[in-house]
Amino acid sequence: MASVLQRARDFTTSAGVPLSTAVSSFNPSDVGSGLFSDVSGRAWLATGLVVAGSLLVLEQTVYRMKKKHLPGASWTIPVIGKFADSLNPTLEGYKKQWDSGALSAVSVFNIFIVIASSNEYARKIFNSPMFAEPCLVASAKQVLLKENWVFLTGKVHSDYRRVLNQLFTRKALGMYLVHQDAISRKYFAEWLQNASSEHRESMLTMRNLNMEASLRVFCGRHIPTEAAYEISDKYWLITKALELVNFPLAIPGTKVWNAIQARKAAMIYLTDAARKSKIAMAAGQEPECLIDEWVKE
Repeated sequence: MASVLQRARDFTTSAGVPLSTAVSSFNPSDVGSGLFSDVSGRAWLATGLVVAGSLLVLEQTVYRMKKKHLPGASWTIPVIGKFADSLNPTLEGYKKQWDSGALSAVSVFNIFIVIASSNEYARKIFNSPMFAEPCLVASAKQVLLKENWVFLTGKVHSDYRRVLNQLFTRKALGMYLVHQDAISRKYFAEWLQNASSEHRESMLTMRNLNMEASLRVFCGRHIPTEAAYEISDKYWLITKALELVNFPLAIPGTKVWNAIQARKAAMIYLTDAARKSKIAMAAGQEPECLIDEWVKE
């Protein structure tokens, strides 16, 4: 035995390998540690995949349970749902959803949305504030604020609407029509002057007419012309944020965030218009717009 050990020492020495290295280079614990590390990494990966898969299955199950018999996609795209549709919305897509049934369902970022497209269901929703409330779209309350009158229900809504009815008497409507007639004639003259045989998009052109008529009917001369143009631009940002399907979070750069900033800017002008109206009515001037009638009441 001694001669065998001596020959081993002679071999390692002649090979230029230190004896201590030759003897201790193999450590069984190193093998166990490596195997454990490899198994542990695979276990965490498998666990993560199982959890993610379970959440996706749960998401689809919840969607189908809520949807039940309602028209709409049988399955929804994981996590984002119909959000991709908002990146390139089309009237054809909206009409397809609208025509799918009196009630239909979509899901956007796990927000389950039921869409009512018939007068019957619309009346039921409006008359059942304890069970449902109109929200237009998921982002509407963020953009318009939850205390906006369009979200009021029950007695508060009825009382508010009763006050609004006083603003639409024959006398008041006759006053509003003066603004509408003058603005419509101005735009009709511009359209005839710029008429062309070539096809043109007309939506924004019509919108400009509606926007100016609306602002003048509501606020009269209490809003300067340049402010009216800016409000029109801001309202367009709000319109884009109120698309049927949209990214629901107000992150800088998103349509919802841009709309919130637009609402804040427009409110500065509208608040100032209300202030000017109060001053005019207190001075005994005759009402010339809806806000004047409101202040006078």
